[in-house]
Amino acid sequence: MLSGLLTAKFGLNEEYEKTQSIVFTFLGSIIITLVLGLPWSIYYTFVIEESYGFNKMTLGLFFKDTLKRTLVSQAIMMPLTALIIFVIEIGGDYFFIYAWLIVFMISMDSGFRIDEEKYSRTGG
Repeated sequence: MLSGLLTAKFGLNEEYEKTQSIVFTFLGSIIITLVLGLPWSIYYTFVIEESYGFNKMTLGLFFKDTLKRTLVSQAIMMPLTALIIFVIEIGGDYFFIYAWLIVFMISMDSGFRIDEEKYSRTGG
């Protein structure tokens, strides 16, 4: 509803389904990440880690890092959301299989990239 109101303010109606879905995904992730997750992240970084002497981060650096992480995740998530909506539109009766395959391939690719990066740093 909120994404529909926001896109309507810019003159976009129901025909702009992809735009509305991307705005919905953006708002949802912002609410979950920043509003619900930020207090726990602050507590973990500045209370728990600091009590064991692991925290070397300032509050300004924490918020700067959080903003960068949010922008990068949005830059990755928005095209993927548009791709999945496109697959749903053209997929016909079996769109869910095609959407699942895309999500599966992206998950596997990112998992292999993380493992590859880990082993290239450790030399193993």
